[in-house]
Amino acid sequence: MFVSGCKAVLVIVALWCAGFCEPLANSAPVNLEWRPAHQTVVVGDEVQIGLYAVSDNDVNQSIASMSAVVLWDEEFLGTVGHINNGPYLWYAAGFFMNDLGGLNDDRSDGDIIFTGFGQFAPADPACVPVPPDGLLITTFTFDAVAKTEAAVVGIPLRHAQVSQTEVYDGFLPGFDVTGTLGTATVRILPAIDLVMSQPPPNSIDARQPSDVDGGNATGWQSIDLLFDGVAACLIADDFSISVEPTIEAPPVVTGVTATRNRVTLQLDKPIPPGRWTNIAYQPTGTTVRVGALPADVNGDGTSGPLDLLALIDALNGVTILRPMWQVDLDRSGEVNSLDILREVDLLNGAGEFEAWNGRTLPP
Repeated sequence: MFVSGCKAVLVIVALWCAGFCEPLANSAPVNLEWRPAHQTVVVGDEVQIGLYAVSDNDVNQSIASMSAVVLWDEEFLGTVGHINNGPYLWYAAGFFMNDLGGLNDDRSDGDIIFTGFGQFAPADPACVPVPPDGLLITTFTFDAVAKTEAAVVGIPLRHAQVSQTEVYDGFLPGFDVTGTLGTATVRILPAIDLVMSQPPPNSIDARQPSDVDGGNATGWQSIDLLFDGVAACLIADDFSISVEPTIEAPPVVTGVTATRNRVTLQLDKPIPPGRWTNIAYQPTGTTVRVGALPADVNGDGTSGPLDLLALIDALNGVTILRPMWQVDLDRSGEVNSLDILREVDLLNGAGEFEAWNGRTLPP
């Protein structure tokens, strides 16, 4: 067994070829492997894992029948089902009753037998060509019932006294061509979702994107994300970054620090100016975005003279209290008259600054 608590599934796929198969190549082993539709899922999701037969060399092989013992840990993966969505049209395939050992009596206890019968000759094809890139036999489905870093599904050669993995050649009757037997792991996350960020969603950083001479590029390089449940198990691969308008090399997540329901993402570089940066929590697809548009003091997505008036009002206390990323334009840590001068510099393109007057972010 691969993990404690694993039970067995016996998969039997029988193809009735009756000697009508044409030889496709010198017989070579046929490997069995798993290909999960998604490596990471959330508790409550349906886990789909394709069972594939794969030629062990660079040409097609022909198989007549196969049986595969399958182990999985029912602590994390619940009721099993299957979808016959492969390219081969079976004569009959399913979880048939009265199976050997009674494994099909309960589909939630970790034991099942999948049986499939190929078409009768002279159907085309009767025996199944197995290519080097793999033939999908069927897709197993499980309920994701508990979080884990690795829910394991595997295929042993033998299990107990009546279960054995066997793959038989389609040209030489009774010739065992069983090759290597694979395993798969699926990561199951708790059922949580992204609900807020800091800076808040749709915030726009109006500060200078660099020094006046163009050096020392700066900006938001870490983002705090708030979840509706404990998020301590999340890693960098659970997040993706994209920008609008697109650029060739957007920031990437290089580190994650998690404390209960708060996660801090560290990026490899500041978010780019003149663009929205989208942060997606991949298991659910929930996205927040933050932007950078130098001189956009009022945060309306356009830099222009109105932002200069908004900054003066903020300094005089005649408008709403604005966050530092909207008013501390020179990044000095203080808000004063020097920020008015920097606003003018950013609008006009002083030094190595781009001229941001009239520039906008996408809707």
